[in-house]
Amino acid sequence: MNKWLDNICAGLFYLGLAAEILLVIWDKSSWTNPYMGLICRMTFLLFAVCCACSVRKSTMTEDIVFAIGVLIGALSWRFGGRNDLLRIVIFLRAAGTVSVPRAMKVTFVSSVLGCLGLVGLAFAGIQGHLYQTYDYGHGVETRWDLGLGHPNSLHCMAAMLLIFALYLFEKRMKLYLYVLLGVGNVLLYGLTRSNTAFAISMLALMLSLILHYGKKLAAGNAVYFLGEVFLFGGLLFSVFCGIYRPSDHRLLAKLDHVLTGRISSLWTTTFHEGTLSTWKWFGQRLNVCYFDLGWLRVVYWYGVIPALVIIGLTFALLEHARKTRDKAAFLLLLCFGLYTVFEAHLVSAYIGRNYALFIAALYLPKMLGRTEPAKR
Repeated sequence: MNKWLDNICAGLFYLGLAAEILLVIWDKSSWTNPYMGLICRMTFLLFAVCCACSVRKSTMTEDIVFAIGVLIGALSWRFGGRNDLLRIVIFLRAAGTVSVPRAMKVTFVSSVLGCLGLVGLAFAGIQGHLYQTYDYGHGVETRWDLGLGHPNSLHCMAAMLLIFALYLFEKRMKLYLYVLLGVGNVLLYGLTRSNTAFAISMLALMLSLILHYGKKLAAGNAVYFLGEVFLFGGLLFSVFCGIYRPSDHRLLAKLDHVLTGRISSLWTTTFHEGTLSTWKWFGQRLNVCYFDLGWLRVVYWYGVIPALVIIGLTFALLEHARKTRDKAAFLLLLCFGLYTVFEAHLVSAYIGRNYALFIAALYLPKMLGRTEPAKR
């Protein structure tokens, strides 16, 4: 009976996961998705039923944390009008019913094939376009998107999949693979001119190379602590951007120029969307604007309290990775956190974009006291 229920749970989870990945690929295409809300509700229901059917025994601590997560997600949905956090909490609970490493590999392969499919359709002239000629902030120029909607979107997706691959295949990495991936990143930058995605990809490759071959560095604390300090600095920078105008600070104005107006875009809206005056404890339904600074978008969309919980959880996961010397997980969490300072790719209704959720699903039971081995 238990095995039968396990198979049902696995089927429900992977059906929901497939739908979430499909949403991500669909979003990258040129086709409009009129069923976005319906599919999100369907995946929520699949993951919820998966949780209900699970025969896995949870600890009291896990149940309490899960209940708190549901409460925070529900309050954010009630006041802010977004159910993203509630869906994420249910997803994390449902992921505990299957093999998380296997789910990660399925997600990686499916996402890569989906993106390559969009590239192929663009070359065939079926959907999207291969390049765009436009003023991207530095004069009119031609940049390539290869069917993924925008040059930044192309390089961003490549960066996320690269970092995901460095986690999944860290033990198999060789020096020539690092070189090939670095050269590929440079060539892609020649097509997209996407500075942030290029920089985070190079940072991930260099950090992975250092931790892979630097045994003493990987065994020590220096690299881990330094990474956490940099991420904390990025969060302080985000807060600073939400409080002060670039025109009031010379250094901030220079940084805003480098970031192609990401900071000043907050202050040019009618109600200064994303700045301190628009922060609420659990968000508000008027907060619907999109902008690039990801951590500010977390506060703006979901509220101050959910943002503090997410930040606290991020650092807790980083600390667990440091203590267990899981260098690949630390690299993924750190790079995703740093990237979110400048880009909001991971802050969206598309939870299939955020591969760090799998790390949370893998770590949280252990962090909350579960001692038996993870289900394989």
